Amino acid sequence: MTHWLSHYLEKIQSRDDFPLFLIIPCSVILFFRQLGSKPLFMWDESLRANAVMQMVNNDHWAILFRNSPTEIGPTPFLGKPPLNHWLQAISVQVFDNIEFAVRVPSALAAVLCTIVVYSLAQEVYNRRTAVAASLVFLVIPPVSVGKHSGRSGDIDMLLLLFGSLFILLLLRYGGETKTLYYISFAGALAVFTKGFNAGIFLLVALPVIIQKRDIIFNRHSLISATASLGIVAVWFLAVYTQYPGVTGLII
Repeated sequence: MTHWLSHYLEKIQSRDDFPLFLIIPCSVILFFRQLGSKPLFMWDESLRANAVMQMVNNDHWAILFRNSPTEIGPTPFLGKPPLNHWLQAISVQVFDNIEFAVRVPSALAAVLCTIVVYSLAQEVYNRRTAVAASLVFLVIPPVSVGKHSGRSGDIDMLLLLFGSLFILLLLRYGGETKTLYYISFAGALAVFTKGFNAGIFLLVALPVIIQKRDIIFNRHSLISATASLGIVAVWFLAVYTQYPGVTGLII
């Protein structure tokens, strides 16, 4: 029995991704431990939670609303696209603790983002650098604590996940048609999380796009980008059509 266990552990340790077996549990503990123990922050958690409860209680799923202290009845809440709020609304219907529920999507995104950071560093450098990068990612304050961290109910960690995944897939792209669709889908999810703020990842990825331009720009890249962003554009067009006076907030 002892010999079998030793052989199994040696087999795991020989894998290139063995450090992830240690890093992932650490990230889960960091982001999920006592996640719902503190009340919601006044900005921006409480605003998003307000919109989420409007979504759950009044079926406002397509266009977000929130209760305003200065107006009677729900008012449009169009500061950002609804992807994060959809995930929070699903979480609220699963978990009883509202503070925990609205933070679950961000915490889960932070755990997944740790894996993406590890993969990015390993892709560009080596496994040792990947371990260091993921550990640094876990302990820097904007990620681990505060109003916009992986322990908050805000949308920044979800944006970071999809944007980083977009860059990772670009780095790994070697001409495979299927990967082009994954890249476009990751980019569209980033846009549907925080609107045009997602464009920062396009700027970061620009050197890779220029380097791989001969295999990136083709018929399949046009189809995948048009299809992915076209689906997102439907929501933007619906909002601009119905609420033309306030949609300038969607940036």
